[in-house]
Amino acid sequence: MPTKSKNGKWHKPKLSRRVAKVLRKESLRQGQYSIGTNDGWDPLWDKRRSNTVQSAPRGHVHDNKIAERVQKVDDGLAQQEELLKAHRKAEADRKPKSFLEKILASD
Repeated sequence: MPTKSKNGKWHKPKLSRRVAKVLRKESLRQGQYSIGTNDGWDPLWDKRRSNTVQSAPRGHVHDNKIAERVQKVDDGLAQQEELLKAHRKAEADRKPKSFLEKILASD
């Protein structure tokens, strides 16, 4: 891994990760994987794995909002008759009246 020195400059690693993996495999094959040896691989050089807890999947937004959608549809259906009556009345008022209706309405 690249490291920072005391003056804040980044330095390349002495061995790349790929080369380090090859050397580790070679030392395992040759039986030189032990602590304190100068010619093999020291287990302290292995990168530590961090323990992580996998979170539950969040799912899709449309799946998470099904209850809200059902409630919205139910509310809309409850108001449907009133809205239809208001719409039909507005449409009837919007249309021009016949000559006979105009005469009867003026009386």
